[in-house]
Amino acid sequence: MDAEPALHQVRAAGTVAMVVDVSRVTFACSSLLHTLLAHRTHIVIAGPVPPQLARLLKLTCTTDLFTYTFTA
Repeated sequence: MDAEPALHQVRAAGTVAMVVDVSRVTFACSSLLHTLLAHRTHIVIAGPVPPQLARLLKLTCTTDLFTYTFTA
């Protein structure tokens, strides 16, 4: 699923912050990372963060750029 259009639509509607539940992510690539980075000031990542996404964030040194919560 491409989340980018949905996130833009929610932001255009005036939403200040969004919770993104990543607990069911099974594949994490640069497209997902790009989308998360593009909206990082407006999202909270809800976990648990799957190993694939945790590894991507660690490898790209972007883990600390996000706000996390462990309840969706």
